[in-house]
Amino acid sequence: MLSEAQIQYLNEVLGTSVENYRSSNSIQTWAFSAVVVTGPLSPAESELLDRILTSVQLSDAPRFVSEDPQSWSLPEGVHAQHILVFSDRVMPGRSERVTAVWWGLSPLSSMLGEGPEVAPTKKAVWKQLQAMNKERLSL
Repeated sequence: MLSEAQIQYLNEVLGTSVENYRSSNSIQTWAFSAVVVTGPLSPAESELLDRILTSVQLSDAPRFVSEDPQSWSLPEGVHAQHILVFSDRVMPGRSERVTAVWWGLSPLSSMLGEGPEVAPTKKAVWKQLQAMNKERLSL
């Protein structure tokens, strides 16, 4: 079953409908350099995510919302080189798996605001995103 975000992605980005997706005789595949997984976001977290993704040229990356990012998997027919997971429920850092490279990043809620309490988290996430981007763009 497709999530609301996946349905919106099919409609708005890929220009197809759920019915076309489901009734297709051949399995369609979509390949992305990166996809983003988060828990449900507040407006402030969503705005921060937009800024972060724009800064690393991933503003068009598909986004998925999951209550349990640890057990999340790509929908059938969707492939990605890198999966960025903003959550405290996954192991931080880079993790190479069979189907993709997963990047465990701090939850967006831990990066809201300014000052010394959030600066180390923002810096760590920025370093991870730069490493991911270097790897992604070198292929």
